[in-house]
Amino acid sequence: MAFVHRDATLRPTKIEIVRQWLTAADWFDAAPETVVTSPPLSYRFDDPDGKVGIETLVAPYNEGFIQLPLTYREAPLDGAQRWLLTTMEHSVLGRRWIYDGVGDPVLVTAFIRSIAGGASSATLEFGAEDERQTAATSVHARGTGSEPITKPLDVVSVERSETLSTVRTSAGVLRIPHLLDPAARVSARALVGDGDGFGSELLLAEFDPV
Repeated sequence: MAFVHRDATLRPTKIEIVRQWLTAADWFDAAPETVVTSPPLSYRFDDPDGKVGIETLVAPYNEGFIQLPLTYREAPLDGAQRWLLTTMEHSVLGRRWIYDGVGDPVLVTAFIRSIAGGASSATLEFGAEDERQTAATSVHARGTGSEPITKPLDVVSVERSETLSTVRTSAGVLRIPHLLDPAARVSARALVGDGDGFGSELLLAEFDPV
């Protein structure tokens, strides 16, 4: 369950982060401000250590959706300068370091474990300590696998080719598309999602074990 501060002020906002990322994407040739015009949809996973926020933003684009996995950290991640998108000022938590999640081992592990074990994305928790409430995220993601991975996962390499990020790990290969295609086939080990305006489940990621 992911705790969120619903009334917090964010600078930059999540809309601005997606626009910034699209501006730097070599495959995207539209004006980001004309595409991302409202707060993105999202789904989350929990960090077992409770230190890293794991959230994937999803925004409508043409006949599909743009997908941007992010991690929120309280301090810089060693060796991940390439994947640092920006720093954010959070009115409750203070400064956060925002990473493109494909380059963060915590997000990669969460995706792979969800896919392999058939687990679902996190439920949101919010409110005061003595009166907690829960809510669903705007996108619900779930893995289609049935063989949980229990051994440690080490990231070997991360590559991006236009709209696809490929993460090679000690357990196998994770592929995360950044342009979601409603017609994409879902494999036996995939992360799929349903949400507002999807029409049907969308392929969010795939995993090929070694």
